[in-house]
Amino acid sequence: MTRNATLWGVATLVLTQACTGCPGPDIFTALKPFIHVDACTDRGIKNCTAEFGTVRQGLAQTILVSVRNARTNPNGGYDDGEADLNLIEVKLGDNTDPAFAVVSAPTKIAKGDVGKIEVKFSPVVASQLGAQLIILSDAGNLDQGQTSIVIDIGGTGQETGVPHLVITPPECDFGEVAPGVLASCDVSLANEGTLELRIETAEFTSTTPVAMGNTGGFVAPFFPVPNQLSPGSGVTMRVQYRPQSDATQYEGAIQLTTTDPAALTVLIPLHGRVGDAPTAVARVESVNSQPPSGPAPTVQPLDNVILTGADSVAGGTGRSIIAYEWTITSRPEGSTVELTQPTAMTTGFQFNSSGVNRPGLDVAGTYVISLRVEDSSLAWSTNDARVTLNSVPAEDLHIQLTWEDPHSDIDLHVVRNLGPRFSMTEDCYYLNCKGAGLNWGGGGANPHLDVDDTDGYGPENININTPLNANYTVGVHWYSGSASAIVVNVRIYVQGALLGEYVKQLSRCNQYWDVAKVIWGAAGASLQDVDVMSQDTHGGCF
Repeated sequence: MTRNATLWGVATLVLTQACTGCPGPDIFTALKPFIHVDACTDRGIKNCTAEFGTVRQGLAQTILVSVRNARTNPNGGYDDGEADLNLIEVKLGDNTDPAFAVVSAPTKIAKGDVGKIEVKFSPVVASQLGAQLIILSDAGNLDQGQTSIVIDIGGTGQETGVPHLVITPPECDFGEVAPGVLASCDVSLANEGTLELRIETAEFTSTTPVAMGNTGGFVAPFFPVPNQLSPGSGVTMRVQYRPQSDATQYEGAIQLTTTDPAALTVLIPLHGRVGDAPTAVARVESVNSQPPSGPAPTVQPLDNVILTGADSVAGGTGRSIIAYEWTITSRPEGSTVELTQPTAMTTGFQFNSSGVNRPGLDVAGTYVISLRVEDSSLAWSTNDARVTLNSVPAEDLHIQLTWEDPHSDIDLHVVRNLGPRFSMTEDCYYLNCKGAGLNWGGGGANPHLDVDDTDGYGPENININTPLNANYTVGVHWYSGSASAIVVNVRIYVQGALLGEYVKQLSRCNQYWDVAKVIWGAAGASLQDVDVMSQDTHGGCF
């Protein structure tokens, strides 16, 4: 007997002894993987849909389709698959619009694990589009005759829109100004459209009298004027006027050329007279106790801004300013800010938060404050003295909530990726996100809630300085209050520009409104409308 034959005989004997009494081979069954797709409502394998919502033309948005190697159990959880799941092919159906694309997909998912299929939607037309995402695999839990999982996906391309220039005030009327006195007019240039606005040129017309040396007229420069304004943002342009006694009236204009189709060329008329009325001069004295960076500084929500009329000039020799009258001419929608001392030389701003007056501006947007002064001759100023403040969020992602009932507590939530509501790690809200906020990657990636308003009109703001690539779902929860209904307003700002605004009436305390999803990726940020209402149990309703 050879050595190999001897070994074979021993091995046969061992196997025979080990299997004495073993069941026959027909009892064994092959281990198999399972598949469960979160987008499917019928056992995770049928009735499958995924929506991108509305995406502006030229922008891209992605969604993640979760594929689990698991099956549901009677307790509502998951049982692991028995073997690795192989995704043989992940593709889009025939004749799919090129707006849809599969960015990435796993080829193998271990038992119990979850894989993500990334699908992108970048519309070039303004219309509703649809496609089918097809997943071929070796899963063992498909119905008889079912060879793949088919997910109906859809999205709507939205027109990019146009820029819209709004000028406030539409003209500068300096009124009566004493000879040699310098008066100012602040003009707000705001973009209330949905596309970036470019201001190509800003200059005096050729017939405008410009003050030079001892001559009277309008004073240059009136810059800085940026050459582009994001949607929802604005800037202030300061124009000045210094008359002389050699004339009684001055007329001129500033000409702007822009990319607003309705205002390719626009004129801002300038009017000024010579007289002996006092001249009101309004300016920013400080921002958060620091001197301003310029005559029309950009500020942020919650900044403590102080205005002063100290530079105002009486109308004649021997006179003095005896009275000041400040007025808020306009403020952003949702703002409840008030002046602290409307009849003093200096004044600030305050708003009610949780029953306490808090100093500062409350929400993002444009504020216009006017000033009149009276001198000892009992004459009031006639010039248009105003300060325009453009409150622009500095964070890359700024989410603002306001509401209409001062006696209800409405809470803002931002949930990362698929984290559940009220999670202590994945949901930023009043309970866990004030102060330093949550750890979502460290540094500027961490979210924080700056104000928890429990008894007021808001705002509540959640900010992320530099978000990491992720999905951020914005939610609103009616925590407590006895009102029958409340209208709430959510604004989402990305890099200082208003990306989306949502208004909704909540009809019942403890309602939760999933508002929208901010998709933050390498190509930028986009919005997906959610708009789902549900009833929750976390509130303190009475």
